[in-house]
Amino acid sequence: KKRPCVVRYWAWCDKARAAMPKLPEESPIGLTMWAFIGFEKSCPKSKREKLAGQFHRQKPDSDNILKGIDALFEDDSQIAIKHIEKRWDDGNGPRIEIELEYL
Repeated sequence: KKRPCVVRYWAWCDKARAAMPKLPEESPIGLTMWAFIGFEKSCPKSKREKLAGQFHRQKPDSDNILKGIDALFEDDSQIAIKHIEKRWDDGNGPRIEIELEYL
C-alpha cells in the first residue's frame, strides 16, 4: 500500500510531465531552476510585500523540490550542473521556472 505522500508525488510528476514542452532528444548538461513558493492565506499583506521575491529559507527543502524536476527526464544522470533557487512568490503566483543548457 502506497503512502499518501508518495501517491501525491507521483500525481504531481505526471501533471508536470504533461505540462512540459517536448524536449530535444539530447540530454541537457545543465539545469537552472527557480521555485517561487506561495504564502499561506493567514500571512499578513505587509509581510507578503516585504518578502516578495526574497529567498525562501523554510521547508520544503530545495533538494526535495529538485527530485520532482528530475522525474521529468528519462535519464537525469547526464545532467552535470544543477542550480536551484527558492524564493517567495514575487507577485506572479507560485510556480517553477526551468532553464536547460545544452552543449
